[in-house]
Parts: sequence; C-alpha cells; structure tokens
Amino acid sequence: MVADSAFATLPFLVGVRRMGFEAIVGVRRDRRTREGKRLEDLRRLGGQVYLRGLPFPVWAFRYRYPLPGGRWEWRYGVATFPATSRTLLLWGRRRFTIEHFFRAMKSEFSLGQFGQRSPLGVHRFLVLSLLAYLLAHWVRVERKDEGLTWRERAGWAARLLLPELVVQGALGELHALGQWPPGGGAGSTCLCRICGRCKF
Repeated sequence: MVADSAFATLPFLVGVRRMGFEAIVGVRRDRRTREGKRLEDLRRLGGQVYLRGLPFPVWAFRYRYPLPGGRWEWRYGVATFPATSRTLLLWGRRRFTIEHFFRAMKSEFSLGQFGQRSPLGVHRFLVLSLLAYLLAHWVRVERKDEGLTWRERAGWAARLLLPELVVQGALGELHALGQWPPGGGAGSTCLCRICGRCKF
C-alpha cells in the first residue's frame, strides 16, 4: 500500500502489517525514532529504524519534492519492508498518478459534490463523472496540448463532441439576459439554422 502522511499513524502501520500487507507511507520530517532523533537529523537514510511506539522496524527514506518556481524540498517516508530507493520512487510516481486522477475527478468533474442516496444514483453519477473525464482526456491526447487545464479540455470536448449542448447553453444565457426568443414575424428567416426562428 502507498499512502501519504495523513495515514502515517501507528494504528495504520500496525493494521497493515497485521493484515499481511506491506506499505510505503510519507511521514513528517520531525517524526521521532525510539532514540528520540528526528528523521531529518539522521545522517544515513535508507536503513532500518524503529519509530517511537512502533513494535517493528521500518526503512526510512527521503526524496526531493519539486515546488513551484523550480525550487524543491526534502520529503520523508518509511517502508515496512527493505526496498531500494528506485522501488520507492517508482511506487511514489504511480501513487502520484492515481492522486492526480482523483484530484481532477473531485475538483473538475464533480466527483466530490454528489449527494446521491441510492446505489443506482451513485452508480450513474460515477459513470457520468468518469465519462466526462475520459472525454476531456481524449481531447488532450488528440490535441497533443499539455498547456490546457482540465476545465479547458472539458470545454473543447463539449464543443467537438456535443455541439448541441453548447448551443443550448448559449441560448439559455440569452434567455436569462432577456434576449431570447428573438423578435421577428412569421416571414423571418433563420440564419443560424439551429432554432428556426432567429435573424442572426
């Protein structure tokens, strides 16, 4: 199991071992060992240490975490098994990919907003959120443009795949502004060829 520092509690680590699993968990830099030393004060990481209150040994490591503006800082973690630094980085990258997916799903595709009460409602909401994510991801792959945000990708997906919804949204905004339906007599012609009534 790979988890962030919110799960670096003693009950979590003991429970993981009791269930027969191994874990890599991020920890705070000031986490103490049995001897009272902080992880950031240890001269040699990658070796076996005993955290205060934990009945079994763990292997401590640190890695450089990139910050905005090209800066970085040291982050710390422990593994419940002897692992090389390469293994730790590989697992961490995989976890970050999964974390990025859930962050995008919650913030941009409403996964964190639903209040469904029935199993069928939850299932439908999950399918719709995942479908919206996949369509936006498809736009990113097709356009080969890394600079777009998820919101911009979702807008492009709607314009490319569901143009009728975009037009309905525009007509709804016009109606809210009091500009819809447009005037015109029975002899008016439709120039947009969508609504059959407009003059533009």
